[in-house]
Amino acid sequence: MLMVELSALEREDAIIHEKDWVSTLGIDLDPGLTASPCEIYCEVSKSGGLITAKGWVAGKLRLTCDRCLKGFEKDYKSFFEVPFRPTSERFEGEAPEKVLSPDEMETVYFEGETLDIGEQVRQTLLLSVPMHSLCKEDCNGLCSLCGCDLNLEQCKCSGPPTDARWDALKNWKS
Repeated sequence: MLMVELSALEREDAIIHEKDWVSTLGIDLDPGLTASPCEIYCEVSKSGGLITAKGWVAGKLRLTCDRCLKGFEKDYKSFFEVPFRPTSERFEGEAPEKVLSPDEMETVYFEGETLDIGEQVRQTLLLSVPMHSLCKEDCNGLCSLCGCDLNLEQCKCSGPPTDARWDALKNWKS
């Protein structure tokens, strides 16, 4: 699915362009998160010992509004660029307690003669999920007392409940 033979990279760069459901592509992800087939484009190139995979992931996410709790769909397109190195190069000539540079911390190490970019696609897709989801910018949400959807109807509550502990302060004058 999202595998690249390293021997093929010796001759030319590899291009992966797939459009299918995440489960069909072999990506371990909740299938309820995506509302449409996921489109993946990735160019994999080799320069010396460094292999770079860069591309994008696009599709529709199925989300729940944080204010009114209704489900909705949202388009996404996220980009990634990941450096890969064989695990054998990881500890060559390095001290056991070496301080890693930022580039070395972002490098993904792999073993074998094939490179699987499925995990990078999965991470990119998960990072596309917003921390705060709104079905629309001006969503009014739910009434905190009766629970009615304020986008559809006017609340019939008389206001927030009063707390008798604050009654003594109603007549206080400064």
